[in-house]
Amino acid sequence: MSIKQISLLVASVLAMVVLVVPASASAQTTLTHNDVHVSGSVDYTQSFEGFIDFTLKEVAGLTKHGVFGCEVTVTVTVTSPTSAELIKYQLTTQTCEGEGFYDNCSLMSHSSTVPWALDVTASDLEVTNAKVTTSYTGCTSGVVGSTIEFAKITLIPHLDEQGTIETLTLSATSTNTLVTTTGELHLHEGEPTLGVT
Repeated sequence: MSIKQISLLVASVLAMVVLVVPASASAQTTLTHNDVHVSGSVDYTQSFEGFIDFTLKEVAGLTKHGVFGCEVTVTVTVTSPTSAELIKYQLTTQTCEGEGFYDNCSLMSHSSTVPWALDVTASDLEVTNAKVTTSYTGCTSGVVGSTIEFAKITLIPHLDEQGTIETLTLSATSTNTLVTTTGELHLHEGEPTLGVT
């Protein structure tokens, strides 16, 4: 193959790359509702429920390991093809259980800074700048409450064959405490309606 032929081949490959890259870069993950792509301004909700754990890391001389878990209900409102809000985050007080640092704790009350912005990425849904405040009673450790801040909460969707969300796996690490949070959320009621493509 001559130098001229090689040059033409390289030029052809580069031209294809230039054509292909913008197409793949413009591909965007979007939300669906009832298997229809969301378009324009929309407003519909989907609720999920499950069990969430707050796990306190043990630090010698400071804290011992502990886990505090509760049933939780979250509600998502979709506002555009690529964004939504988590408008409800509700712990069910009577379902909460604690061990270790949270031994004998009962949840008296809790509050949060909802609504939380929910961004759609290529692999998950992300909540940013969330804060949860809890009050306890009866704790063996003497703890009476805490405020936990999260720069990001990750929700990984698990889809059915139609591409609708059946479950969400939640995970987050606090930015102001030694707490990590994990949970598995399932559809609260009815058939799946919220999807990701």
